[in-house]
Amino acid sequence: MLIFKDIITGDELFTDAQKYEEFMGAFYKVYGKTTTRNDDLDPSLFGANPSAEDGDSGAAESSSTQVIDFVDACKLVEAPAYDKKTFMAYFKDYCKHVAEKLTQEGRTDDVTEFKKHATDAMKYIKGNIKAFQIFTGESVDPDGSVGYLDWEDNVPYILFFKHALVEEKV
Repeated sequence: MLIFKDIITGDELFTDAQKYEEFMGAFYKVYGKTTTRNDDLDPSLFGANPSAEDGDSGAAESSSTQVIDFVDACKLVEAPAYDKKTFMAYFKDYCKHVAEKLTQEGRTDDVTEFKKHATDAMKYIKGNIKAFQIFTGESVDPDGSVGYLDWEDNVPYILFFKHALVEEKV
């Protein structure tokens, strides 16, 4: 299995368990699905046996939440929405951090590719910024990568800059 981590923070952003494809030469477009997560705590985990203690059958109100599978699995955190001005400020610093990190790791070909596609990618995100929900990795580091989530034919997808990822085989 491959885990794709943010080059800056090391946060896990997605795995190859999700369908993904290259998009515009700059992104990985990761497809997800909505699923129901059961938020109930099992009383037996705490040594309780409700049916034996109070004559309760153990039937408690169930609590569940609709989630997007990769958001839930990788503990992505929704961030405040960007306007165009906020996005441009973030993007300028982000590109600098990614290029520095790629250079430190000796990935000079990736620096060239990243810079080659950055302008078109920036224009695409900026032009669609109101449609995207923004997600960060679990650390919520403001310098780290963010994902741009949208929907296509009732299927959620998220975009991550592919050159800002480190693949880890497990």
